[in-house]
Amino acid sequence: MNGPKSEEQRTAAEPWAMDELQREFEGIIRKTHDDGKTLTVKQIERLASKTVRSAGRLFYGSLIESAPPMLMERRKQQARFEARNLRRWQKAFDLLETIWVCCEELGSGFNGHYRPTAFQERDHVFEALTYLHAKALLVTSEIICLLKGGFADGALTRWRTLYENNVIATLIRQEGEELAVRLRWCRFFGQGVKLLPI
Repeated sequence: MNGPKSEEQRTAAEPWAMDELQREFEGIIRKTHDDGKTLTVKQIERLASKTVRSAGRLFYGSLIESAPPMLMERRKQQARFEARNLRRWQKAFDLLETIWVCCEELGSGFNGHYRPTAFQERDHVFEALTYLHAKALLVTSEIICLLKGGFADGALTRWRTLYENNVIATLIRQEGEELAVRLRWCRFFGQGVKLLPI
């Protein structure tokens, strides 16, 4: 790989910009001391603050200048990783995405067919379950993206959310209208799917 060296590849012998900044700051203090002058703590703090601001502007300019090729290389590396990851787990990704498409199509058809009746009957269970179904599709999409990107721990966290979503849907299906209404009011007040006490 011809890109910039990562933190792991950098050796202790190579210069680091922060070491250079530290040396310059210490040099200013030493020169002031050698000239027979003394600096108060406040003056040293002001000098340090000025040095950091100056270095910050310098590093910012350098970073912005080097950002396009650096980002291009980083994105190439990520794309290569994702291509390898997809090849390795192709069968699993195909199955997961096929299941997602089936669930999306079934949910959309069910919603389109039964929504007029559910609206007329003010069916809160229908509303709650269609909401949870849509949320499950969104969370599953996030899981797929995280897995493709190599973020297995993040995907596992979202998978737990998907499981919680399923548990809430099962409870609402069992308990009926009262629980569904409580879910609806929680959503209305921005509390996600945490259910209000009776």
